[in-house]
Amino acid sequence: MGSNATIKALGDLKAGDVVKARNEKAEGWTFGKTKVEKTGAKGAIDWTDLDLGVYLLEETDSTGSDGKVYTAAAPSLIYLPTTNPKDQSSWIWEDDQKSAYAVWVYPKNSVNENKKTVKDANKQVGDTIEYTISASVPAVQKLDKELEENKGVERTYNLKDFALYDNLDEKLALANTESVKVYYGTDEDNPTGNTELASEGFTAKLYKGDGTNTPAGETEKGQKLVVALTDKGLDLVADAKKKAAGTKVFLVFTPTVKAAGITPNQAVVYKNTGDGKGTVDPQNPGENPPDKGQDTNIVVSGWGKIEITKTDGKNPILGTEEAKKAEFKVFGVTGGVYGKDEGAVIDYGEDNNKAIKVLDPKTNEMIDTFKTDEEGKLSIEGLHANNLADFKDVDPNASSLYTSYVLVETKAPDTYELNHAPIPFVINIKQVDAVKTETSWTKDENGNVTVHPDKKDLLKITLADLEKITAENSLNKQGDLVVTTDVVNIPVKPKLPMTGGAGVALFGFLGLAIIGGGVYAAKRNSKKA
Repeated sequence: MGSNATIKALGDLKAGDVVKARNEKAEGWTFGKTKVEKTGAKGAIDWTDLDLGVYLLEETDSTGSDGKVYTAAAPSLIYLPTTNPKDQSSWIWEDDQKSAYAVWVYPKNSVNENKKTVKDANKQVGDTIEYTISASVPAVQKLDKELEENKGVERTYNLKDFALYDNLDEKLALANTESVKVYYGTDEDNPTGNTELASEGFTAKLYKGDGTNTPAGETEKGQKLVVALTDKGLDLVADAKKKAAGTKVFLVFTPTVKAAGITPNQAVVYKNTGDGKGTVDPQNPGENPPDKGQDTNIVVSGWGKIEITKTDGKNPILGTEEAKKAEFKVFGVTGGVYGKDEGAVIDYGEDNNKAIKVLDPKTNEMIDTFKTDEEGKLSIEGLHANNLADFKDVDPNASSLYTSYVLVETKAPDTYELNHAPIPFVINIKQVDAVKTETSWTKDENGNVTVHPDKKDLLKITLADLEKITAENSLNKQGDLVVTTDVVNIPVKPKLPMTGGAGVALFGFLGLAIIGGGVYAAKRNSKKA
């Protein structure tokens, strides 16, 4: 291995310095031939017939046999021979016969899991939904403060970058970052039950679709949310990781649904360990990660609409005057389809006050009463799909989710009878299995999730496209997320008063008067006689 001076110089080497010198092809450095091996069934590699020297060990593929992706072990230096830690006067040998020098290395891996979930059940357009990103934390260790690159670094641990990037679909919007919360811990079932990271532990930035910052209070479609941990946040997370290997970071935020259609979402996580300062500046993280980062899974939500035409059985009832407009409310139904399934129940709420509200695009306010227009038509847009909630299939008989809806007429056009019967309908994503399949989606050049070119004829994600699809096998005329139906009113007809009403009493008084008059006339006649 050379002279004492050479041995001392080799002993002072740091893996990070060696990696940097190799990558930059620095002068004065000599590297031998690279050897590449894959771990066997037991996760081991056995390199034999190695020359004496110093070796750089790097993990280049961290996918396990179970398909999970693990965080790669940090690069390390292997010295051959190596002093026996149990006997400083001897080397480590392969066997008791000292047939060859040997070193056993156990690189530490941690599962690299980045997951996206959504809570959107029974949420309509105009409501907020909840996204959660859970991201595993790589194995960490304390920084060597003697290293030149660590001087001036305020962190204690080598976790130097942790940032999350989320491109919101254009049908979603965040007015500000007040709803953005970060937690860390091991409870994956209840992310918000973990330790909340204080505001000084992270920054949250909103970017417009054009890459500029979104002013506070301004709602912009096609936004990008970027959350980056500060040095303080990085150390808190790293310390928790050191104490509990299963520690994860959880980002939770609540965008508002602004338009109907199919809404996919995916996040990117960028995390990095090593010496020196991080690559991401938390105060100015930028809208894209420094490199590709790690994608989460894709989650999808869907909202549709019902289109109504008011008729008298033959022709539309035109709403040219306010009195001629019909008014409707929509209520959710659990346990199936009302009037069809025995367990179906209309969720009227207390005092019939649980009518569904959706965003009125004209006033930007939530409304629960809908009027027909001059042509006798009405479109209620923004109702959540009945067969997909929280990115899971909905049991058609579920008791806690809206498995269908009913349309209830609350005011009939003037001179027409009120249609008292609740009208059931279902809003479904027809291609729900394709929607839930990762290969149905891809990313455009801006990182936005969009339909894969091979699936464009199958998947339509805007209502304008969805309306072109029709189906004949539904409760009404139903396409993908779009239902159309006629609501019939009959003209008001003269009615006889009901038994026991005021009209009966009036007839009673008239009858008495007639009888009384008859008695009086009889008396007069008898006197004359």
